[in-house]
This record gives sequence, structure tokens and C-alpha cells, in this order.
Amino acid sequence: MKSPPDWLRLSLVVLLTGLVGTILFLYAVSRDLNHDEHQFIAPGVLISREGLLPYRDFPMFHLPTLAFAYAGLDRLTHQPILSAKVLSALSSTGIAALILLVASASSLPDSRRGLWIGAAVVLLFVSDPLFTFTAGKTWNHEVPSFLLVLAIVFEVQAVTRGSWLLFGASGCMAGLAVGTRLTFAPAALALPLAILFAPLPRRQQISGMAIWSLAGLISLAPCWYFLAFHREQFLFDNLAFPRLRLADPSDTRVQKTMVWWRKLRFFGKEVLERSGPLAIAFIAAALLPIWTKIRAQRRPSFALIAVALALPAALIGCFLPSRFQYQHYFVVLPLACLGIAYACAELRRWQIGIVLGAALVAASGIGGTDPGKKPSGVRAYREVGQMLHRDEWFTERLRMDYAKVGRNDKVLTLSPAPVLEMGARIYPEFATGPFAWRAAHLVPTEKRAQLKFVSADDLEAFLKDQAPDAILTGVEDEILEKAFITYAQSHGYASVKLGRQRVLWTPSSPRR
Repeated sequence: MKSPPDWLRLSLVVLLTGLVGTILFLYAVSRDLNHDEHQFIAPGVLISREGLLPYRDFPMFHLPTLAFAYAGLDRLTHQPILSAKVLSALSSTGIAALILLVASASSLPDSRRGLWIGAAVVLLFVSDPLFTFTAGKTWNHEVPSFLLVLAIVFEVQAVTRGSWLLFGASGCMAGLAVGTRLTFAPAALALPLAILFAPLPRRQQISGMAIWSLAGLISLAPCWYFLAFHREQFLFDNLAFPRLRLADPSDTRVQKTMVWWRKLRFFGKEVLERSGPLAIAFIAAALLPIWTKIRAQRRPSFALIAVALALPAALIGCFLPSRFQYQHYFVVLPLACLGIAYACAELRRWQIGIVLGAALVAASGIGGTDPGKKPSGVRAYREVGQMLHRDEWFTERLRMDYAKVGRNDKVLTLSPAPVLEMGARIYPEFATGPFAWRAAHLVPTEKRAQLKFVSADDLEAFLKDQAPDAILTGVEDEILEKAFITYAQSHGYASVKLGRQRVLWTPSSPRR
């Protein structure tokens, strides 16, 4: 039978991508915020609405690219949480689209086979517990993962076509990924090295690496700016702060998580074990073809070489943070799925059977729950149907819960994102939510002002000439909010209960 024409193949890819994208969007708007997400949303709003800059005007413990992306979205929509969720959903949808395109193109002329395998790989991807745990959040995982996958696809096409423009596009995407999350640097550095294995003359390999590297460096322009003009704050927030809690003798957990063997044990027990179907499919469908060709003294395809170099490098980046978190390993999923997609043309029937079987096992949720005790597989999306009614979206329910927060009020809180969503203002020093606040006492007093840190001992003096219009508590542990509550009670603020155990403290008499 003849392979379907290109227009039909692309139409099927668009149809499947649209279906996946709709589900992922509805899944994203069903998800609540956790305290990690404020540090990504709030900086974008401060840039967009007040013209402030990270590091210079407020602390930010990640590289700045995503903050500027969120700033642009807030300027367009004035809905920082919803727009950030949309970007995350679009990023995962983009990964799914690339998997489908690569799988169908890699198996030409029999693109139907590639589409079936690609659809199975996408099902495996969106059913994995690591995906359902991470997707739909406003963290810096989905966006850079999409950019890294796109960088690999561009690089493979650059080698195939001998296009300098695509080499530059690959470097640009990888640089943007690193500028979004620093731990993507090892994976990004693996890509120019992969060009040395490309079936190109040495001169073209060197030229491709040079163009790739130049584009990557240019795309990191925001980082170079802050490194040049706000060097101390930039370096402290991105390199020193993650290790700051090691100076706290009472924080025994972080002391344990710094140990490499614990990180390896966590990866094996929490990541590999939960993502067993994907791991088996990747080994059978991607690693075995590479190993078979190496044993036969033949060179694997450049695409598989690129993935084989990028994936362990990405895993090294996952191990770099001082504290391991389950979502830190998200990037492993799309890279493994991309490897399977590139191997489509070389898969035998038994390997295809393993991929299809792994997809069905993952979709069934047999692997159990994610660390949040929520089911994986298709059961993770059981509430998606309710999200067809906008009133059920998280952002709409949030507006009901925070209806008493006054627009343009300046609110003191460790939960800045909902306050900003309501049109109120925050203190820039608290843009990271609880993170800078709970570690500020570990920073020398003389450096806090320069780094825009405020500790509990500084709070009274900090608010002396800028008393808050409201104070929002009930969002973090009571011990973290104790200084806020004490300030509210000692300055005559009255408490008003909001939804979900939140408390809004307002002045007993109107302020001038």
C-alpha cells in the first residue's frame, strides 16, 4: 500500500497535536499553584507593570529568560497565572508535535507506521507520572525542555541539509533553554560536540559548531547584561543562594540531599521505578539500535547520536541542584521519547510491540501514583471534562477566593502570584515568595540591602515608611508568617477570613 501524501500526514499530525494540546490546556487550568511557582510568575509581573529588573530591584534565583517571557505575556493578557499556564501547556504540546513529526518523517516512505509509533510515544509521554506531576505548572521545566528538543531537531535538520541557518537556530534554542534554567547547560553543551560525529567534512563540522556557539551566546544576552551590570547580585542569586541553606545547622534535610549517592538513589527509586514503561521502551527502541550498530562497527544515525549525548548530559544537570526534586528530572522524558521517534525506521516488530505495550501500561496507570499521591496515566486527566466550563478553572476560583484583595493595594505576603493576578501590588523584595524570606537571616546584615533581602529582624524598619495596605497570611507555615502576623496585630490590622484558610489583614482605619 502506498504511503499517504504529505498533506494528509501533516493533517493527521495537526489533528493529533490539537487533541493533545486541548487536553493539556484543560489539565493546566485545573491545577493549583504551589509555593515554588511564585518565584517565576511574580518577577514577570514586576518587569511588565513596574519596569523593575531582577537582581537589581528584587532577588530572583533563576536565570532571567522565562521572567521576560512571562512579562510579555502579562503585558498582553494582564492575567499572569493563566498566561504562564498557557505557555507551559503550549510547550508540552510542542514536544508532542515534534515527536509526531519526527516519527512520521523518520519512517518515510511508510509514514503511517511512524504516525502509529509516534502516537504511542506521545501517549507514553503524557501518561508518565513525571509528566502528570510537572505539566500544567508554571515552573521552568516544560518551556526549556521544548526548546532543547527543538534545538536537537534543528541540529539534525542542519546536518541533513547542510544549512548554516538551522545550525544557528539550534544554538539559539539551546541558549534560550539554558537562559530559562541553568541546569540545562550540560545538555546544551553536548549538542555542539555532537556535530563532530556528523557525516560532514571536518571543515563544515567546525563551521557548524562555530555558528551554533555564536547563536547560543547571543541568545544568552539577558544573562550577559546582568553579569556585566549587576554582577554581584546575579552571581549570588544563581550560584551562592542555592547553597546558602547549607549554612543553617537546623536544616538537616538539605545536608542529606547534597550527597551524590542519595541523589542517585532518588533517581532510581523515584524516577526510574515510576517511569519504568518509558525506560523499557527507550532501552529497547533507542539504545539497542545504537548498541547493535556499534557492535557491527557501523555508525548510528546522527539523530540518535545527538540524543544519546544530550540525555546523559541532561541527567547530569538534573543532579546539580543542592536539593533534589522530582520535577527536576522532567527533561529526561522528552529526550527519551525523541530518541524512540528517531529510531522508528530501524524498529523491528518486537521492538514496536514493546513501545506499544509500554504506552498501554503507562496509560493504564499501573505504575501507581506520583509523589503527590495522584494517579498517573489517563486517570490523571479525569477532571479535564469539568474544565470545559470556565468557572471551574483554577484562575476563576482563585478570583473568588481573593475577591476582597483591593486592586492597586500594596500587599505584604509570601504568596505574591494570586495578589498580582487580582491587580494588586506586592513588595518586590518578596517576589520569590517564601524563599528569600526564610533564608535572609543567613545573609550578613550589611549585604541584605544590596541583595534586596528582608529578614524577620528587618521587617519593622523595612515597613516603617511603606506600611502595607493589606497583609495576606495563611499561605505558608505559621513559623514563616509569624513576623507578619505579629506586625499586623501590633499595628491595629483587623483580620478577614478568605477562602482556603487564607487571612487578609486590613488597617482598622483607612490609610492616607
